[in-house]
Parts: sequence; C-alpha cells; structure tokens
Amino acid sequence: MEIQYDVQNSIGVYTQGIIELKEEGKEEISGKKAVKLSGKMMGEALKNTILETGSMDSLHGLLTEEQINSLYDGLEGESSLVEFWVDEVTNEMVKLSMDMTAVMDLIYKNMSTVLGAGEELTMGVNQLLVTIDNIHYNDAQDFVIPEEAKQ
Repeated sequence: MEIQYDVQNSIGVYTQGIIELKEEGKEEISGKKAVKLSGKMMGEALKNTILETGSMDSLHGLLTEEQINSLYDGLEGESSLVEFWVDEVTNEMVKLSMDMTAVMDLIYKNMSTVLGAGEELTMGVNQLLVTIDNIHYNDAQDFVIPEEAKQ
C-alpha cells in the first residue's frame, strides 16, 4: 500500500474559514516570487483548526469531553491573524504564519477554571506563533532507494 503525504492539504487546515482576505504585496520567499495574503480566522474556524491539527489530543483521557468542550468557551469573540505567501508560478503555498497567542491563552485560562484550580494555579500563553515553511517541495535530487528498503 502506497501512502503519500499531501502537504498542500495539510496546510489547508490553517486556511479554512479565513475572512477579510486581502493581498498585502509581493515578496521573495526562499528564492521564489510570492504573493503575500492576509486575513483572519475567528471563532468556530479557530476551534476547527485546533481540533483538526490535533493540538489538544493529549487532553483526552485527562479531561472529560464536556470539560474539553468548555475549554473553547469565549472563543467566538477571538480572532487570529493569518498570513500566507503563494508562489506566483505554481500557486502553491510556500509559507504560512498564524498568531495563536490570544486563542491559546484563552484556552489555557479556561483550563484553570475547568481544573478548579482557582487562584492557586494560573496558566497562560505569552506567545504562540505557527509558522510553516513549504520550501523545496518536490525539489529532491534524484536518488536510488536500496532494494532492501523496498521489501
């Protein structure tokens, strides 16, 4: 069975639900001419991105589903800036940057409440930036796969 990783589809998790999309200009990213775009992601789209990326998977088993769902309380009012650069020739995304600081800070503060920690335990996030560089994709030099690896 052959399985191929689809980078563009994986990056798409971070671009679903972007609103107020606008072109910011052109830049060179790792030798490629790219169009810079920006927009914001809000509420439900943020929650879906967090869920689809598996960022909170480690909490399953530690918290109930109801507790996990309550971590997202208040998220509808939050937004995150998303910036991405698209190759002018191939239309493939070459870079993505997303500021998740406010969103994850809210979630961690909600976690303090869910755990009943009160004033004894405060959790927060000072900075959380997601940056994905999608460079040199399909640029590998020719190589030979050893026969023993094919078995």
